[in-house]
Amino acid sequence: MKFVLILTLCSSLNNFCMQPVSIEQLYQSHYDCAYDGYKISGETLISLGKQRVNEEKFYIKFVCKEIQKTWCGVLFGKEIICIKYSQI
Repeated sequence: MKFVLILTLCSSLNNFCMQPVSIEQLYQSHYDCAYDGYKISGETLISLGKQRVNEEKFYIKFVCKEIQKTWCGVLFGKEIICIKYSQI
């Protein structure tokens, strides 16, 4: 099985989330995907800066979507596409 990582930047101050972003990588395991989810989330918060994160009450949520035989969705910031597992 393969996994795709999808992250969403949200603000609890504004009760709003940006459009989800998928990472241009497919993961071999849920563990690897989840690990990168936490890592990229932390790096993103650092790049936004402590003051801005505190002011805007930013947080990042993510999900590792399992790709089985066919998966359809927004991937790599493109339109809705379908991936057949045999192509990965």
